[in-house]
Amino acid sequence: MQFRTEFKVEKSNSNFHYNDQIFCIGSCFAEHIFDKLIHAGFHAFKSPFGIVFNPLLIVEQLNSIVENKFDSRNLFESQNMFFSWQHHSKITALSKDEMLKKITMDLYAAQSNILSASKVIITLGSSNYYFHNIEKINVANCHKMPSVVFEKKDASITEIVVAFHPLIQLLLERNSEMKIIFTVSPVRYLRDGFVANSRSKSKLQLAIAELEQQYESISYFPSYELFMDDLRDYRYVKEDLVHPNEFAIEYIWQKFCEYYFTSETLSIKEKILEIRAMQQHKPIHPNSIENTQFQEKIKKKIVDLQSLYPFLQL
Repeated sequence: MQFRTEFKVEKSNSNFHYNDQIFCIGSCFAEHIFDKLIHAGFHAFKSPFGIVFNPLLIVEQLNSIVENKFDSRNLFESQNMFFSWQHHSKITALSKDEMLKKITMDLYAAQSNILSASKVIITLGSSNYYFHNIEKINVANCHKMPSVVFEKKDASITEIVVAFHPLIQLLLERNSEMKIIFTVSPVRYLRDGFVANSRSKSKLQLAIAELEQQYESISYFPSYELFMDDLRDYRYVKEDLVHPNEFAIEYIWQKFCEYYFTSETLSIKEKILEIRAMQQHKPIHPNSIENTQFQEKIKKKIVDLQSLYPFLQL
């Protein structure tokens, strides 16, 4: 007897290899994928702007990265700290100069990584976003400022597609070998209700489908469908009942591996995860002969693996 409908993923043509450079941007789910890639030993880099949900803001941030430009209108001071309307609230500084220096350095590093990236993973979260009525700019984060400062907006399918067109063309002009992978975050944004969330996710899906038809370099990974239609159970969410829990994230990650990784990539991944597990082992007696021998065993495994694959960073 079958108790659920399992999402069967087919192999993608955009195969991942360990000499790939991977750039991740978007919602918190993009960060989960980034963390998994790093743990598995891939060359991955994430957006210096932090978590962002709306596609129009993702386009603005990617343009800033590619062009290495930052609009200083995005900086503001609150409670003796400096923040940016384009950045996550974790990114802050004690002075404007310090903040600008940090942002400039981060953009420089990000530009180098995205222009050399063979894979760019973009996770869209919601079509909703906010417009700053005084500065006349879109904001990626409201930083808990008074709601009267902002106007809530909802991007249309056409707006999303039109915004992405010049960006995608720019990225492919700089790197014609780049593959762009879109996905929709499985996190439900229920602040405005179930219907609004469904409509928002639908617009993201349709916009991606249109872009996918127009660019051979674009593909779609069904993280949203895996969570909503395959797992489809509150056992797989956190206590807030909207975010996927660790089991769900791991399940989607395994499907991601099935979808994009070649047999060689999967084999290397398993060897690296074995080394990671050994490295996480906490010895009872760190200075013992047994632990010294164990650490030497780890070093040998790393040397042996890197002799076969010199591009690995372990």
